[in-house]
Amino acid sequence: MFDIILKSCKKFRKEASENKIRFRHIGRKDRLPKKLINELEKLEGETKEFKEFNVQLCLDYGGRDEIMRAVNKIIKAGVRVIKEEEITNYLDTIEIPDPDLIIRTSGENRLSGFMPYQSTYSEFYFANIYFPDFTPKKFRKVLEDYSERKRTFGK
Repeated sequence: MFDIILKSCKKFRKEASENKIRFRHIGRKDRLPKKLINELEKLEGETKEFKEFNVQLCLDYGGRDEIMRAVNKIIKAGVRVIKEEEITNYLDTIEIPDPDLIIRTSGENRLSGFMPYQSTYSEFYFANIYFPDFTPKKFRKVLEDYSERKRTFGK
């Protein structure tokens, strides 16, 4: 599996450069193979200045783990009073907007630990199909549904 991801990252490099797409890895790098870590960091470095489009690869990611790593970084930094922006600044998703819409395929009606902190005001769409069957037509239907929602952001 790691070889497939490695090849995909190398292939994506050209497309990212041509289309000004910023690439970010979200999750732990310390448990990944060194070759893959190097490729992820290289791709992140080459695209860090791009602002128009963003692609995030969640690999070895868990929401609770992300929050625990953020808390440990905050403690290590010596922060005495923890405010919301402190937590946000130490998450893997720093500089990435919170998701507006999260689409969950597979028929499961849960997030399974996906971005618990960042998804507080996200809208959700649960599709009773597996990802390979999630067609562009279905995606358009989901976006149409989303465009008709009135977002309240917790108010």
